[in-house]
Amino acid sequence: MLLIGATLGGVFAVLTVRRTFDLFLFGAADGICISLMIILYRLYRYEGFLRTSSKRYGFLVRVLVNFLVYSACFFSGSVLGRLISARNWLPVFDGQFFASVGFMLFVVLMVSFFLEMNRLLGPRVLLNFVRGNYRQPVEEDRIFLFVDLANSTALAEKLGNARYMAFLNQFFQRLALASMATDAEIYKYIGDEAILTWKNTPADMDLSAARCFFLFDQYIQESKDEFLKTYGVVPQFRGAIHEGVVIVGELGKEKLEIAFIGDVVNSTARLMDLARDGDHQLVASEHFLKEVASGEALLIPDVGTVKLKALGVFRLRGKIKQTRAYALERQDISI
Repeated sequence: MLLIGATLGGVFAVLTVRRTFDLFLFGAADGICISLMIILYRLYRYEGFLRTSSKRYGFLVRVLVNFLVYSACFFSGSVLGRLISARNWLPVFDGQFFASVGFMLFVVLMVSFFLEMNRLLGPRVLLNFVRGNYRQPVEEDRIFLFVDLANSTALAEKLGNARYMAFLNQFFQRLALASMATDAEIYKYIGDEAILTWKNTPADMDLSAARCFFLFDQYIQESKDEFLKTYGVVPQFRGAIHEGVVIVGELGKEKLEIAFIGDVVNSTARLMDLARDGDHQLVASEHFLKEVASGEALLIPDVGTVKLKALGVFRLRGKIKQTRAYALERQDISI
């Protein structure tokens, strides 16, 4: 963001005033300071109270609030840039000033709208739509993690609909933190269940799914006092991991979504049934753990040692082929 801000500021100053290197540096200084203000706001908004309080308001209200704040960032950043570059901190109210204000208003409005749309659809989803990456269906090797809240029916009955919805929001907020830490894509929420996915690449992404799950568990444990105080219960959950080739493409007409179609998605759902029936926190398929022998352990960054417990060979419901499954049990934590 700092680099983009410096480039935009410098180019805009050169195009609207005069083409000199000094003007480029002045514009770059303004751009860096404005970008810095926006970065601080974004960090404060998502790490501070605004991350939760912003959920109370609608989409257009959030866009308007962001627009006003980014406008304030523009003016304060411009003043700071002028002070740093030893210029008069007060701008000259000439044609160039009003041109820069008009340009700023347009950019800020577009950025605010884009960020809220990205937040609404999920990281990278909006870019995939804009680029048309999946306009034509493509095959991808994907890893899927299903996360399911345990005892959800009893919780909903105990808390009531409104408080249960708030409970789910806080629950999935912690999952979002784990997904960001592991570069996951949140595919969709289905009631009390979430589906996350990663491209299976040579960068050892297979550990990211297990790491995401156990980091999520860590975040829930760190928030248990808050959950107990607010709802009288700490959420319990389970998960399932599987890997395989799926078809990815845009699905629908009036309402579009990027869909993953293939046996691997259905098989992961069946593994989740196995986790429920066997009361295991996390179950993974042999195909996912193809490079790990039965009885060994995984050392996962930021999590620690995870033991693999063979559960035997199973014929998943509705499937002909048999699947060997493992339960993953965390032994220690190293944060």
